[in-house]
Amino acid sequence: MKKLLTFAALLAVVAFTSCKYDDDDIWNSVHGLENRVAKLEELCKQMNTNISSLQTIVTALQNNDYVTGITPVMHGGKEVGYTITFSKSNPITIYHGKDGQNGEDGTDGKDGVTPTIGVKQDTDGIYYWTLDGDWLTDKHGDKIKAEGKDGADGSDGEDGSDGTDGTNGKDGITPQFKIENDYWFISYDNGNTWTQLGKATGENGKDGEDGVGGDSMFTGIDYKTSTDYVIFTLADGTQIKLPTWSAFEALQRLCNETNTNLSALQTIVTALQNNDYITSVDPLTEDGKVVGYTIKFAKSNPIVIYNGKDGTDGVDGNTPIIGVKKDTDDIYYWTLDGEFIVVDGQKIKAQGTDGNNGVDGSDGVTPKLEIRESYWWISYDNGTNWTQLGKATGENGADGKDGDSIKITQDENNVYFELVDGTIITISKTGSQSSNIIIFADKDVKKRCVGLWDTNGDGELSHEEVAAVTTIGTVFQNNTDIEFFNELKYFSGLTALEANAFNGCSNLCNIAIPANVATIDVSSFKGCSQLMQVTFDKNSAYRSFRVLKSL
Repeated sequence: MKKLLTFAALLAVVAFTSCKYDDDDIWNSVHGLENRVAKLEELCKQMNTNISSLQTIVTALQNNDYVTGITPVMHGGKEVGYTITFSKSNPITIYHGKDGQNGEDGTDGKDGVTPTIGVKQDTDGIYYWTLDGDWLTDKHGDKIKAEGKDGADGSDGEDGSDGTDGTNGKDGITPQFKIENDYWFISYDNGNTWTQLGKATGENGKDGEDGVGGDSMFTGIDYKTSTDYVIFTLADGTQIKLPTWSAFEALQRLCNETNTNLSALQTIVTALQNNDYITSVDPLTEDGKVVGYTIKFAKSNPIVIYNGKDGTDGVDGNTPIIGVKKDTDDIYYWTLDGEFIVVDGQKIKAQGTDGNNGVDGSDGVTPKLEIRESYWWISYDNGTNWTQLGKATGENGADGKDGDSIKITQDENNVYFELVDGTIITISKTGSQSSNIIIFADKDVKKRCVGLWDTNGDGELSHEEVAAVTTIGTVFQNNTDIEFFNELKYFSGLTALEANAFNGCSNLCNIAIPANVATIDVSSFKGCSQLMQVTFDKNSAYRSFRVLKSL
């Protein structure tokens, strides 16, 4: 009996011990499940935050916003994400999406899959949401936009039953996730309706911890490679680049320097027109680097010209090239990207001729540039009205700085200003433009001569260029516009005036004959009824105006 009681007591102890063990095991299992569910719910929360942040990034790209700061988000002494601030948009938080960095997570939950959401730009240039690499579509099969283009007026939507525009034209929808009954659900209408996706936990009861923050959206945020932009890399490899404050600061500086160059360019044209000359050209240095030149004139105010090149070119962001070019009327006009700027059907003059007679309006206006919301704007009326040009920043976030706007070279006698389109303006350093450039008294004569014999394309004729001319043929025949051609005396290569050289030039009053001209055809000056003064070189074969009158 005593042995029986001892055996019974032993059974009770074993039974009690066994019961206690099973209870702990169940409790641990339940606790582990709750922990996994809590992790998944935290993941879901972070994913929704990342989705909202991603849409802000796309909108910032669309609105030409830029990043002003990036601050790490810390949790338990560990970096778990970043807070990113913008110039115009609200701050966002992006979570790394990986908290099993030591490799402990994500080996058992093969059946629990975290949906991968992202954005991708389609052929229409608009960013749409993607799910697991495929376009995210609504119940009508339409791709869901991640940006707000046309969203205000619903112009892209279907007609509703009441005939109003665009019942589905609400653009820039932010998808939302939730976990319910161990499944992922997604909503495209701010939580009004939900669509079931895959399981959030695996068949073996383990959560899919390879999906717990496992690179579900952002795989990288690079803000160290360049100070000009931040690169956001998504799970499918898509990269979005947003410019930083330093990029915009560089663009604003470029804009200011370009406006300085435009003002300087007009001074150069005016100096040329007024026969002014340059007294000094001094390098302008910054941090030991030549960034431009200070140029002083005998009569005009000093000018500064910046080199206009201090960085790599942006792929899509282009600096507008403003220049001047002489037209066939011998007047300099402003150009934009090589073409004459035309406003209300009129080219805009870069010099002040005819400015007071009211025929062409206000002459000699200096265009002004401005950067507004990442676009170039230009004004032709001192800032009263503005016209939008192209983007100042490229899609890749790099600023669109282009090459030298004005190239400056000089020799003993002249300073040469070469513009981007190849136009060369020559200003004397010796006190007289005539030292090398011939100053024509008659603009119609100059127009014809430059059009024929300007070999270097600078819009002027040098003594070397006219000396190379051996015949003028009949290029001036029947030209009733020309009045003065005393500059003909510099055409030292001429030995004869052919038949009809100036025949029909009824308004020609003055002309000077080159010294080497030994033959003048009898018809050379036929019909020149206004010809009153002819100058001969002392070494000329002809001595008097009567000779021409007798021809």
